[in-house]
Amino acid sequence: MDSTLITYLIPLAGVIALIYAFIRTQWVNKQDVGTPVMAEIAGNIADGARAFLRREYRVLAIFVAAVAALLAFANMSQTNSSWLIAVSFLIVLNVLVIMVFVKTTSLRTPANTLVLGLSVSDFGIAIFSQPVFCVWIYAKLWCMEQLQHIFGTIFYYSFLLQAFVSFGILTTISADRFLAIHLHLRYKELVT
Repeated sequence: MDSTLITYLIPLAGVIALIYAFIRTQWVNKQDVGTPVMAEIAGNIADGARAFLRREYRVLAIFVAAVAALLAFANMSQTNSSWLIAVSFLIVLNVLVIMVFVKTTSLRTPANTLVLGLSVSDFGIAIFSQPVFCVWIYAKLWCMEQLQHIFGTIFYYSFLLQAFVSFGILTTISADRFLAIHLHLRYKELVT
């Protein structure tokens, strides 16, 4: 497949997913809330979700500000870009997600397990595929044909496998969120 075609297909797929999510959200919002008891339960769930999101975003805002400050400090003397950005985002942040999941038992839900899988997959790309890619580029620059072929092949297949796993997990997360919206209160009993 042509790389320029992929460059256009990826954002197009994102736009199609956003349009679909908007349409489904509109459909869900038009549905009858049910009996007064169901409406009260749904209101309590919505209040709890809003409180949780406020708390989560407050903590996340502090974390993102700290990471942004560290990245700014790391790149102060750089004229263009730095490898520290990739290290920070691909290794440090994924390790933090993995550590939080391991230490906090209340986060061990099916949806969060998918996020953990995505973090592990991206962490694998950062610690395996990127160093292999660097060696491959180095061999290419210094015209080391045999080394270039070996590391090019390793990078190609390892990155394809890891990218396939990452995209598969992203697709599964999307399907899980769709089921959560579509099934409403039955989601917990059907998805375990």
